[in-house]
Amino acid sequence: MAAAGLGGPRRHIWLRVFPIVNTLLRVFSQSVEPEQLGCLTWIIIYFYFSLCVYVIARKTETENSWWAFIPLLNIILVLLIGDKPVWWVFLCFVPLLNLLIVALIWMGVAEVRCKPSWLGGLMVLPGVNLIVIGYLAFSR
Repeated sequence: MAAAGLGGPRRHIWLRVFPIVNTLLRVFSQSVEPEQLGCLTWIIIYFYFSLCVYVIARKTETENSWWAFIPLLNIILVLLIGDKPVWWVFLCFVPLLNLLIVALIWMGVAEVRCKPSWLGGLMVLPGVNLIVIGYLAFSR
């Protein structure tokens, strides 16, 4: 019986539907170490979050929207978008309290974008926050 890897007979349907995924998996599996792939994944996620914050800042006409791409300044930018005091940036670094603060900040951002505030509370959930921030950024 053949192995069920990338070239095996039991390929996932999405690998057949999206040939680019298949090509990327083949390239990465041959030329990239697992540690490098993890680093690349985090860089892509950081760029996605930064781009979403940038788009939200532009749509809300917040000054210095380019801060979205600079670490720590992007937190201040989100505070400015959500109409929260800038000193809350320090509260973002307090364990457990930061979950509440991040939810409150993003609830303010959601309200500014005329979306339900409970969407901001979802920003503390890993994975879900990727969808929520995209919705806040790219919806009307």
